[in-house]
Amino acid sequence: MLGMPAAVQHASQPANDLTAITASIHVKRTAIASPSSSSAAGNVQQQQQQQQQQMDAQSKESKRESLVALAVKGIRLVRLAIEKLGPSLPFPGAEAANLLVSLLDMIDTAIANHSNLGELRKRALAFLDILAAYHQELEQLRYKSVVDEYKELLEVQ
Repeated sequence: MLGMPAAVQHASQPANDLTAITASIHVKRTAIASPSSSSAAGNVQQQQQQQQQQMDAQSKESKRESLVALAVKGIRLVRLAIEKLGPSLPFPGAEAANLLVSLLDMIDTAIANHSNLGELRKRALAFLDILAAYHQELEQLRYKSVVDEYKELLEVQ
């Protein structure tokens, strides 16, 4: 009887203890099953929420990119139209058209610079991730002073 499971050992007890044993087994089974099923459900919910957040972020980014592309296209078309109409306008119109064209050029340049800076930021963050991943190897190779010097420059966002 020593090698038998506890449930089998308790089965040899009198019948009035049988209901108590059955109830305790039921309680143990539900106590064991509940945390794993609730934690599994919680994990599934967390994964679904994370996937939803990633999809939302991607859709926002794609919407933003398409809006920026449309704005750039609109700015270029307006610039061309003003450039062609400017000379035909009465006295202050031609000068105002030239100023507007130069302003639209500056806006177009600012948008291009913004996207270039965004790409540069992504590259710098990737570089910092690489440095963090190989931190121990870089310390062993005594590149720590170089890393510290460039890390300050790359951390400014």
